Amino acid sequence: MRHLVHDEPDAGFLDRPEVARSLDLLAAAGLPLDVPDAFERHMGQVVRVAQRHPGLTVVLDHLGKPPLGDAEAMGRWQEQLEQIAACPNVVAKVSGLATSGDGDFTEAVEHALTLFGPDRLMVGSDWPIAPRSLDLSSGFAPLLAQVRDRDEPAARAMLHGTAARIYRRLGEQALPAA
Repeated sequence: MRHLVHDEPDAGFLDRPEVARSLDLLAAAGLPLDVPDAFERHMGQVVRVAQRHPGLTVVLDHLGKPPLGDAEAMGRWQEQLEQIAACPNVVAKVSGLATSGDGDFTEAVEHALTLFGPDRLMVGSDWPIAPRSLDLSSGFAPLLAQVRDRDEPAARAMLHGTAARIYRRLGEQALPAA
């Protein structure tokens, strides 16, 4: 499930009691919640949601939009990512980094890999919109190269294994045993 929380006029949307009840339903159904983070305020909310709903898998999209090129803001982002990674029910999606500021995303990916490990990271492309419309290689090729530079099990986890585990095909669960 994915709700565009960055479009919500209420900055505290994820902290609402009625949203908490919905998140309990997601957890009970085994469905993950993607948080498409576009603002710093969502980082703390991800921690609170993960702590309040330990049975819910939370996916932090775009690594929480690291403010590449802004050293002071990157320091805050790193601290917030450490708090998020301390929640065992959170995984992070490495995506959208080519439009996440004016710096190189290599350091952000390395920091995330140190905190989460490859089994709690998954790669996403952000195609067709970033950074140039309908151009997969413009932001994605450097990320793929960085991930593929890992040992084979780590690269496989980040490129496929984590996503397959988190976004398992729900229809397969409902099929009766043969």
